[in-house]
Amino acid sequence: MVFIPPYESKLLFIYEVWAQKRQQLGWKPFSYYKTRADEQGLEKMLYLSYYSLKYGIAAGVYDGFALAHATTFKHYLGRIGYWTVPALMSTGAFVATNHVLAKVTGKDTVYNHMASAVAAASVWGAKFNSYTVGVPLAVVLVVLCGIKKLTVDAGMESMAGTTPKYPEYWYFAQKNDFSIMKE
Repeated sequence: MVFIPPYESKLLFIYEVWAQKRQQLGWKPFSYYKTRADEQGLEKMLYLSYYSLKYGIAAGVYDGFALAHATTFKHYLGRIGYWTVPALMSTGAFVATNHVLAKVTGKDTVYNHMASAVAAASVWGAKFNSYTVGVPLAVVLVVLCGIKKLTVDAGMESMAGTTPKYPEYWYFAQKNDFSIMKE
């Protein structure tokens, strides 16, 4: 296997190049929870829309290739749109609901995030025209968004707790020493 270092092929390592550029400019990574929910609404919308766009396109390509067996480029675009549009709408519903609730109540609480999760899940329920999709997804998203907001309020960096000491190793190996020889 041939290894191409990042400085020789900037296209293969575009994310690393962008990360170095951001570091040189002094930009820190954007975080949804950096500010209150009623601040930076447009930035948060664009930040989450970027990820939903990426995952929607990936789901559409997978759907067109593996499930629907699309034959033309038009069919692939249809499959990509089938997953990308609701993903973007769901993201928009979450951020807009969270922003409006924080503006109206004047508080950035876990209940705002839970109500926003219901709004995001309702997009998927309406897309499939099914309560059996929307209601269970709403319950799952309410729990996940509530836990995430509580962990952020408690000062944890992720739902799993604080940043691991050795992030290059998988989670179970960080908690237990599997080395053959002790240092």
